[in-house]
Parts: sequence; structure tokens; C-alpha cells
Amino acid sequence: MLILLADDHVVVRCGLREILANAFAGAQFVEAGVADEVLSAIQHHSCSLLVLDVNMPGRSGIDLLHDIKTLRPKLPGY
Repeated sequence: MLILLADDHVVVRCGLREILANAFAGAQFVEAGVADEVLSAIQHHSCSLLVLDVNMPGRSGIDLLHDIKTLRPKLPGY
């Protein structure tokens, strides 16, 4: 399982990674801190799950949802 953690705060990504690694043994993680990194990760990795911060600087997670769903329509996000 590959999980994309998208949040502009490193400490939040680290905390989420710790929680999810305990819940999903063997999971691997990709991280993104800004919108461009999120879209790049979506294009280059076959993620099983996206955890997306809706309040990122610049282009927010809400703004990204249309592009994300266009690139990966079946990707679950929380």
C-alpha cells in the first residue's frame, strides 16, 4: 500500500505517517508539502490512498480535488 500524505506542515505529515504506519503494516509513504508536489506525486505514483490537507498555502487542497480526480478518478482521499 502506498499512501500520499499532502500537508504543508512537516510535523503533521510525520505524525500521520506514524499513525498510519502502525495501522497499516508494510505501508509505504510519499509526501507532498505544496500543490505542485501533490500533482506530481499523483502522476508518478500509483497511490492507494491520499490524505489531503484542504488548507495549504497557494492552491488549496479543495482547489486540487478536480485535478486529482481527473488524474486518478478512483483514488480514495480523506
